[in-house]
Amino acid sequence: MVRVHGLTLIRDEWPLALLAINHALLHHVERLHCAVQISADATLAGVQRLRGHWGDRLTVVEVSTSAYLQEAITSVLAAMVAAEAEASDWLYVFDADEFAVSPAAMPLPRLLEGRPPALAELRYRIWNWIAPHDFDDLDLASYPRLRHRALPCVFLDLPPCQLAAEIQRGFLNFFDLRFVDKSLFRIGALRDRWIGPGAHRLHPVESWELQEPSLATESFHAMHLPLLSRRRLAMRLAQARNLRGEGFPFEHGWQSQMLLEIEARRQLEAFWRAHTIAPTSLAGAPGAPCYEVSDLFADTIAPALALTQSLLEGSAAAAPPPPSRLPEDLLLRRIHHLQNQVTQRPLDRPQGG
Repeated sequence: MVRVHGLTLIRDEWPLALLAINHALLHHVERLHCAVQISADATLAGVQRLRGHWGDRLTVVEVSTSAYLQEAITSVLAAMVAAEAEASDWLYVFDADEFAVSPAAMPLPRLLEGRPPALAELRYRIWNWIAPHDFDDLDLASYPRLRHRALPCVFLDLPPCQLAAEIQRGFLNFFDLRFVDKSLFRIGALRDRWIGPGAHRLHPVESWELQEPSLATESFHAMHLPLLSRRRLAMRLAQARNLRGEGFPFEHGWQSQMLLEIEARRQLEAFWRAHTIAPTSLAGAPGAPCYEVSDLFADTIAPALALTQSLLEGSAAAAPPPPSRLPEDLLLRRIHHLQNQVTQRPLDRPQGG
């Protein structure tokens, strides 16, 4: 039987991350490694509480730096997963605002059975969901209100700077754009490569891998909540300031970085109105996103939602051991190691054979 391992990196994600972790462990992964970066909310305490329920199936690591070292942290965690996995196993990397679903009701391990051993990654679709205008992400009971799935209708192949400019002008809606596919990764492929930003591709991307096989949407895809609440919109702005302060180019996290310009123009409230569902919202209205009303999200997360609410409302189990820590110097050494891999790796696949 194919085994699927999970990996997530979270920061200030209370209570959304608890819901995502429980969902993954209930439906898709056998074991999960979770890295919690320095958080100002109850994220770490909440994840520790989940450990009392999941036991050895949930490993928690505390990242003792606030620096944006996503690729290094993910690489270190992936190495931890690989140490206890088989090369033929798979890795599912997800964010706190992503919830995978198998509409055909076939478990992910079954979907991955029989894939060619040489297959390093397998693409899957991301569907964005639009939040109500007044959504409160801190209230778990409100999550069944998420019933609007965005329908991408613009497929322009434009650079991020131009897409951001069109969104700022109101000529495009963020939800009009198709979100970039993500990948499931074969554990054995991580020996000499690493997972790129957002878990979209393995790096370095090889020329012959530009058209990787994909799972059909009706078999497996992820539901994404990119603009969930005003509070989380403010968190995106804070992330954008960090990215810009640390020297990342605009293309890295452009969906967040464009908010800085929108804020500077005092248009943040208008942006929020255009990217949420109000009682008077009409699909297809000028400037509004296209969407369909669906119970898929609410039905899919119902078991994880019930479990999360039960664990938070019930008596806490015995305190689990404290999480291990990832110091910043270890992560910086990992970055140096990855840089060396790039310089030493052949540029293309060997010919013949």
